[in-house]
Amino acid sequence: MTPSLQDLTQRYEQQRAARDFLHCVTRTAGPIPPDNETARRYRAAVAAGDLSALRNSAAAFLAVVAAPSLLGQLLSRMRPVPMYAPILIPPADLVAHVTAEGAATPIDRLVVASADGVQPQVLRNIFPFFSDQLDSVDPAVQRAFEDTLRQLLREAWDNAFVDAVLAASTEVSGGVADLVRFVSAGNARAPVFLTSAAAAASLAELGPSATAAPADPQFGQVVMAGTGSIQGIPQYTTARVGDRLVLIDLQSVAVSDTGVEIERGSSPTLEMSDTPVMTSDGPVPGAMVSMYQTNSIALRAHRYLAWKFLTANCVGHIVVPGSGS
Repeated sequence: MTPSLQDLTQRYEQQRAARDFLHCVTRTAGPIPPDNETARRYRAAVAAGDLSALRNSAAAFLAVVAAPSLLGQLLSRMRPVPMYAPILIPPADLVAHVTAEGAATPIDRLVVASADGVQPQVLRNIFPFFSDQLDSVDPAVQRAFEDTLRQLLREAWDNAFVDAVLAASTEVSGGVADLVRFVSAGNARAPVFLTSAAAAASLAELGPSATAAPADPQFGQVVMAGTGSIQGIPQYTTARVGDRLVLIDLQSVAVSDTGVEIERGSSPTLEMSDTPVMTSDGPVPGAMVSMYQTNSIALRAHRYLAWKFLTANCVGHIVVPGSGS
């Protein structure tokens, strides 16, 4: 059966939309690997004009953007859960029972950490650009632009998580040992330290090479960039924590990560503000700019990522003297 002009037109529009979406994703997350299953799925989806398949597979690119970030390194140690599912945690004294044949097995108690589970949360960003910026004919300009955009998304996601950690954190009096004893009552299953470069430098000055004070070997592996360790616990740096040394038990953080959605549009009209007041049911006149009229493009990124701190003492911090604020 020969396809009608309407069918051909619809397929052409679907293929064009699929190519535009793929173009947008690769600019944000990086190029598609040439010879893996993800690449084959994407090429097939573009050829078929199947935009829904591209959107469903977009999570495959999340690792490209997120893996090098702080949040990307921490996610694998958190407790993955589906949205809304009740979250159970075992009691600290949970053991397997040895019972004689025919004897009753003791009943174990499970603690419901959250009856309603992790609730939906979306991390959103919108970046407006001039079309010439996004589609420059100079490859060097495009690469610089794409690198900057990837870094912006990584920092935005990292900062959102670290801000939530700080909001849940309790300040502990004393030193590192007191902090370790506080977090998860000294039984943290996946502990990590977070500190700024300035705080790390102050701690490193107390390490084995210290000259102004007695050397403290626990700070011998502290680093000001990348990943170090304190008392064998991994240590990561982020400027967001300021003068605090934060300890978090990642196994006491439930996380639901269902992927990323990236869209590119040249027709929306945006309220050009980092504190917009317009809502879907109550638009308020403001500084509105048409992307079409100004030859601009808006790039919108949604990351469907939510977390929940399961215990009150899963995060704590101490203030590092001499590291500033």
